[in-house]
Amino acid sequence: MDQSRSKMTISRRRAIAALGGGTAAVVLAACGETQVVTQEKIVTQEVEKIIQVEKEVPVEKVVQKIVTKEVPIEVQKVVEVEKVVEKIVEAAPQATLQRVEIMTPYVGIPRRQPHRAWMLYVSERLAEHHPNIIMDHKPTTNTTDTFFIRVAAGDPPNIKDTAGWTILKAQEIWTDLTPFIEKDGVDLGIYYPLASGLKQGDAIYGLPFLEVAQMGFYNINLLERKGVPAPTADWTWDEYLERAMQLRDQETNEWGHHAPPNWESHYLSFVRGAGGDYLSDDGLHTTLDTEEARAGLQFLTDMYTKHDVAFPVGDQSLGNQDTVFATGTVGLFYRHAGYIPFGRTQIGDKFDWDLFLRPTNAQTGIRSHIYNQVAWSGVTQAGEVEATWTVIKFLTDQDAAEFVGDNQIYPPGTREALLNNYLAGDPPPASLDLVPVARDEATDLKYVTSNWLEWFREIGNHITPALTGELTLDQAIENMITNGDQILSQ
Repeated sequence: MDQSRSKMTISRRRAIAALGGGTAAVVLAACGETQVVTQEKIVTQEVEKIIQVEKEVPVEKVVQKIVTKEVPIEVQKVVEVEKVVEKIVEAAPQATLQRVEIMTPYVGIPRRQPHRAWMLYVSERLAEHHPNIIMDHKPTTNTTDTFFIRVAAGDPPNIKDTAGWTILKAQEIWTDLTPFIEKDGVDLGIYYPLASGLKQGDAIYGLPFLEVAQMGFYNINLLERKGVPAPTADWTWDEYLERAMQLRDQETNEWGHHAPPNWESHYLSFVRGAGGDYLSDDGLHTTLDTEEARAGLQFLTDMYTKHDVAFPVGDQSLGNQDTVFATGTVGLFYRHAGYIPFGRTQIGDKFDWDLFLRPTNAQTGIRSHIYNQVAWSGVTQAGEVEATWTVIKFLTDQDAAEFVGDNQIYPPGTREALLNNYLAGDPPPASLDLVPVARDEATDLKYVTSNWLEWFREIGNHITPALTGELTLDQAIENMITNGDQILSQ
């Protein structure tokens, strides 16, 4: 009897088929009745198959009889019998699924779809490496207010897009990422320095995905048609005003200057360019009543009320304040680098345009650019802290930043992706190399108080009446100091 052995994996169906589908099999041998019985045994583990072969060799038998000689030849018959042998293999326990909810803005606006594409890209990469972590992306309108309502209700998301003031508003709910950064050896050098608020002492509360440095944009065709020289790297405030006045045309409704009255694009650059600031270092006082701050605010106010070169604040006749430049009626426009893909889409081939650096204040020598930085931060209260950190890494690493830059979603949060991906597109604008210059010399919005947003909005509300001529600048500054300091004291 020979035995041959082969190793294989048998499923329940295969095991039953191999045994003939019944509970037993009976085989008859030629030289007698030999019964071989195998009992069905259903095994779902890895098993070893043994083939047992019975062979009978042809034998000539001579039987002596009176009349005849009989030579029976016995025919060889092979019987295969599978013997099921259990082999137990212990399987690793299945990982528990972890759901990480991300709250982001931008619902109902044109860049929603690219933003969702970015989230899908990150979630697919995450699934390849961490299939047990589910990234639950939920775009939400009015995220700041909605977020803190959910925090108060004890149901916050795991991750939120944050600026520094958001961290200061409720520092105790945010996860200190420093131990995770050190454990995983994350190189913080790939990012620009963290903006104020994101880092408190040695604790880091967010990794950036968005860098927006304030830039100037100008209408090349309008300047050429008016015979106005293009901006230069060393021009001054006075030269800026002179060119804005040359561009102004009441009959054609063309304007020299425009800046939407929000965030970093508006008044702060003029205040800092004159050597002042709007908030004390300890975050307890509004400082717009200093001589330097007044000088910056006066220059800005005069462009609106005295020289009439600035597109009116709040005027919606040409669309919202961000779309005014795209109509071709403004020569010099202040916004940030995030406007570049918007401008390419909205302006199209209507006119040629390019970038410029802000002019320098001749008295202080300051060319003031402002930047903002937005990060992803984790909420300890929401749980799943380890999984949350894993998702934040995937949202802010170099691969994610390159995707953001390649698809022109935002100016991405890493230096390399900003320079090599976001700024690698074809003109317009031609002077993309000015973006890192502005970013390198820019100062941030100075998040040093927990109620910064409420204070900032209040300050903006009281600057507007001075720009429209409803109040004098002195009256507006008095209101800013009184109302601003009241909020800071709360």
